[in-house]
Amino acid sequence: MRNLCSIILLALLCLLPGSGDRVQCDSDALYSSCRIPYPCGDLTIVYPFWGADRLQHCGPPDFKLDCGPDRTTITIGSVVYRVNSISFVNQTLRIARWDYVESICPDKYANTTLDSDIFTYSRQDVSVTLLYDCVPVEDASPQYYPFNCSKDPTDIQLAYTGLTGNTIGKLQASCKHIVEVPVSESAVDSYPKQDIQASKEVLNQGFDVVWASNYDKMCNDCELSGGRCGYDVTTSGFSCHCVDRSYNLKCGAAYSQKSSIIKKLVKPLGFSACGLTFIVIVIIMLRAKKAKKENSKVITDFLRKNESLILRRYKYWEIKKITRSFRDKLGQGGFGSVYKGVLKDGRQVAVKILSSTKCDGGEDFMNEVASISRTSHVNIVSLIGFCTNGSKRALIYEFMANGSLEKFIYEERLSGGRRVLTWDKLHSIAVGIAQGLEYLHRGCNTRIVHFDIKPHNILLDEDFCPKISDFELAKVCPRKDSAVSMLGARGTVGYIAPEQVCLNFGQVSYKSDVYSYGMMILEMVGGRKNVDAQVENASEVYFPRWIYKRLLLDQELALNVIIDEEDKVQAKKMIIVGLWCIQTDPAQRPPMSQVVEMLQGSIESLPAPPKPYLYSPPSSSQHSLAAIWTSSTFTTVSNHHE
Repeated sequence: MRNLCSIILLALLCLLPGSGDRVQCDSDALYSSCRIPYPCGDLTIVYPFWGADRLQHCGPPDFKLDCGPDRTTITIGSVVYRVNSISFVNQTLRIARWDYVESICPDKYANTTLDSDIFTYSRQDVSVTLLYDCVPVEDASPQYYPFNCSKDPTDIQLAYTGLTGNTIGKLQASCKHIVEVPVSESAVDSYPKQDIQASKEVLNQGFDVVWASNYDKMCNDCELSGGRCGYDVTTSGFSCHCVDRSYNLKCGAAYSQKSSIIKKLVKPLGFSACGLTFIVIVIIMLRAKKAKKENSKVITDFLRKNESLILRRYKYWEIKKITRSFRDKLGQGGFGSVYKGVLKDGRQVAVKILSSTKCDGGEDFMNEVASISRTSHVNIVSLIGFCTNGSKRALIYEFMANGSLEKFIYEERLSGGRRVLTWDKLHSIAVGIAQGLEYLHRGCNTRIVHFDIKPHNILLDEDFCPKISDFELAKVCPRKDSAVSMLGARGTVGYIAPEQVCLNFGQVSYKSDVYSYGMMILEMVGGRKNVDAQVENASEVYFPRWIYKRLLLDQELALNVIIDEEDKVQAKKMIIVGLWCIQTDPAQRPPMSQVVEMLQGSIESLPAPPKPYLYSPPSSSQHSLAAIWTSSTFTTVSNHHE
């Protein structure tokens, strides 16, 4: 509140006579140097561009050009681009990656990253995907063409090139580096076969970027007043260089941009309380706008640091086109809504639009992109691309025809209360999920702990192959680290490991995923939630207790659709594995690699699991255990997943 009062006081001081803000400097030199167009390579440049003998006062830092005798380049982010042409009418640059001008095999692999507040892609841009350091694979995608990056003709450094959007298939897992480079759509259309020669040509022709229009709006006002457009290195803002001096907006305007806005607001309102309230509202709105811009930069920096920009970055208008203006809604959760879409090449996708209430700081968005972009596994859903445009954020995934696992396991949701998945298929799904988790815990460059394994987050393709999805709560940590630091419990009620609730049970680690997996497997077996107060018999309220007792006494499992002995073996194996996974002590839970072995091994080799410590509510109360896991302490973390 004190800061806000100070801002209001400073705003009122700007209204006093003589408080106008003139830029004091050697204006004649600035006016002269920025007055005329300047040759740069084979181009002629004016504001907002500068470089060589054209001083920095003639344009913003992001528009600096390096002028050579036969070339002009610009550095955006850390990547150098050759400037092929500039259109001041359309405010577009045609640029090409400098590292791909001489050779399609660069020394370093870097993706194209633009600051959307300064440059944006043109609607006529597409991209070429280049895959490097590949190992030969059978049945490689015919839409990607191989080439050799080795300078030694006796050696082979296999690489591939193709148009982004074509099916990569097995190549994604066989190549160490994947780079996407924007190109012009018209250039691509000139080459029906996107082979190595075509890729070289379209990369050299470059692609178009559009610079922000606000630079030209201010420049027009300045030039109409007789000034020349430039940049104030002291205030890091626009400056209008005039014959007598430099001003913030235009020649003769003896006040700053901020004070002129406040004067226009205060003059008709007077110094009334209403007027001051209006000023406060405007200030808050301006600060909110600045915060959004900073969040956008934070996300861009985060993605660059995590090397996640190998993914296609879509513009928001493309997202609307892909989803046909969000026509076909697949579902909704606490993190946003999911829509069905179709890419340009005909592939079906699922587009998750993150809700503004969940992505103000961008943490959920950054978590998901950073986590899943590190993965490549048949049991992990593939992230195809993303969009970040101010507060609008979207993630584009491969489409899973059969939706989530929860539609197929809970008997009350099934038609006629009968299972549609055989025990063999349920067992296969359990193995696939375990292999996906084993990969996250051990197979990636870093260890990824999902923290939200549950049936809703397991998607099934047309062949019922399971894929782990929804990485909003995931944590990425070095593989050598076993413990994970957390400020609070993560996950969904009913699947949260005990150590997340109370550290007395042990350290939080990847074993928390093992616990969630075990609870999910037991629900797959029982066809019901593990805690169900609506059952007829009190002994069946907590399914793990009930099934453990029947297993211990070698009683009939009393599960639906067990047709023969083979079904019984599959079900019993899943029960034993599930009970091992939900052990209260994390040290007693098997790692996922051992879970895979247990599921794929013989039933005779499986040791009997210990009775879980927190395994049931007392017989006199059907809801005390449920109360443990549904206390208000944790529902605030988990309600949005239900």
